[in-house]
Amino acid sequence: AAAVPAAPAAAAAAAAAVPGSFEADPQIKDAIDAASQQVIGLLQEQGEGWATEVRKVISPRLVPLGWSSNYPPDRTTVAKLCFVAAKALREAGADNFDVLAEGRALAESAFAENGEVGAGRVLRGLAMLYGKGGDSETQQRILEGVDRVIAERGLLPDLEEPPARPLYGYGDKWTLSLRGPERFGPETVDVVVRPTQQARLLLKAWAQANGVEPEGYALVVPRTKTAWRWGPVDLLEVIGETGLVNLATLDIVDTQQQE
Repeated sequence: AAAVPAAPAAAAAAAAAVPGSFEADPQIKDAIDAASQQVIGLLQEQGEGWATEVRKVISPRLVPLGWSSNYPPDRTTVAKLCFVAAKALREAGADNFDVLAEGRALAESAFAENGEVGAGRVLRGLAMLYGKGGDSETQQRILEGVDRVIAERGLLPDLEEPPARPLYGYGDKWTLSLRGPERFGPETVDVVVRPTQQARLLLKAWAQANGVEPEGYALVVPRTKTAWRWGPVDLLEVIGETGLVNLATLDIVDTQQQE
């Protein structure tokens, strides 16, 4: 198998990076890629002593690379390799709890601290392996932790990646549906607007259609698979920056009743 760069050199490169920087370090990324390929090769071949060799790559090399990186997706990548290795070890009847623990720590860091949805999916996979190994208590703790981060960060329950921010220009037109509070009935007010216009125009259009004043009402982008951002809308913000996309539905909430 190809030689894998040692972790200390990559760690030194990370130390030189700006703290909190979310830019990938090319040296660390290359080292992680090389170590990952070695692990995958060992898992595919499963030659004599493969379980020991996998641990020699994961614990002293791959895991330290994940911790040394300031780029959260690197920790997710390493955690995913730990999951894959732990699954293979279990299927071969070998102990895997050390690999599970290292993958869990990396994934929890990337998910809780940076909201890496990929890390959340890895945690659910690791929880499944803990459960199959008879540790239902740890399985439950992991799943509860995932649900807590989802609630705190307003992530989609299925941990899908939010769509990319839409591209738009001054000549574009979007069709949006405005959904009022329940007492206004199920009908929506459909409008055609430019994404470069201010969001307050949406509230004004809905209020006029329902014969009420816009004061006392607010706009909220609902959490859906099409929204790239969700939550309360700044009325002075342009529509294209609210989290909406063309053909989306926007909620109108009654702030007077919420007080």
